[in-house]
Amino acid sequence: LLQLAGVAANPEEAKSSAAPRLDGVVFFSSDSDFLPAIKLIREVRPQLRLWVASSKGTMKNSYQEDVEALGVKRLRLADILEKDNCIDWRYRKIGKEDVRTFIELVKACEWGEDDAGKDGKGKREEKVSVSSVIPQIEVHMQYTNLSSPVLTAMIKGVLAETDPQKVQIGQLWVFHCGLDIKGCQSIAQLIRAHPLLHQVHISHNNRVGVQELVVLIEAAYQAKRGQDGNLHLYINAKQDGSNLTKGRLKAALAEADLGAVRVAFVPHTPNPKSPVHVVVKIADDYSPQHDGGGGDAGDMVQDNHSGYGGKNHRHNYNHRGKGRGRRGGRGRGRRGRGRGRHRGRRKY
Repeated sequence: LLQLAGVAANPEEAKSSAAPRLDGVVFFSSDSDFLPAIKLIREVRPQLRLWVASSKGTMKNSYQEDVEALGVKRLRLADILEKDNCIDWRYRKIGKEDVRTFIELVKACEWGEDDAGKDGKGKREEKVSVSSVIPQIEVHMQYTNLSSPVLTAMIKGVLAETDPQKVQIGQLWVFHCGLDIKGCQSIAQLIRAHPLLHQVHISHNNRVGVQELVVLIEAAYQAKRGQDGNLHLYINAKQDGSNLTKGRLKAALAEADLGAVRVAFVPHTPNPKSPVHVVVKIADDYSPQHDGGGGDAGDMVQDNHSGYGGKNHRHNYNHRGKGRGRRGGRGRGRRGRGRGRHRGRRKY
């Protein structure tokens, strides 16, 4: 950093060196103590402009006073990272008192006729696709105390007070929150009303499981996502220690008479010749070890297994594993409890 600023480690050497290559330096507040670097820069380059970008509460008052005493100006980190059509409320407390503010922020992004592009005479040069000019808002409320009743009130207000032909929510990031089935039902309403909503991130919500994910997939299917030129819906629903597995999800969809829904699972890439309604992520990857029962037969593998079993093995194999199988007796055996034997063969 000092070299980039044209500051040598030795102050005596710096005084005789060439002019700095930068007009200023911005420090991003973190766990690092950059006060010694600021003092050195001030000693050898007193005219160099310096700023510190930090979020509220990241610097103690005494430390901030020491920095400001050196002529360093503070910048709000939110102002630097702010994007157009983005509501960034991550890492904060969100309650009922924020519902009205959220609705007003969404309404403020609505576009009018003048935003669609006109020539100097006030006439449209060409017909503009509605979907190409509708503002798509990114909503970031991850790592918050967001509850289902508050999210429901927000979505209900947006649907009641905004025109989907003028503004839509394009991405909804609500992972590491406190959502449950009622929150997912509200998101399902948003999926049906906002066809440009193409990403829903609800991972690491402890009360989100198979049935909650079925609610979202059903809404995407009813909204004809991935069909008739509509965007398919991507759902990140990874849950640590959850019973949310590919096999259980498929069984739940079949039980709900949603067997016709085409679902692709990350990391598999959807086939462009066979459009899917929904792309779902329920795990970081498909590990050859699945605790307790090993899961169902994978797309690329035909297998019988117990204990630790796996998916997407590339070759013939014999695999011994530990764990608790979902069905069967105790001891060695298919889907047994305790040590089991796993045999599989790749299906071509």
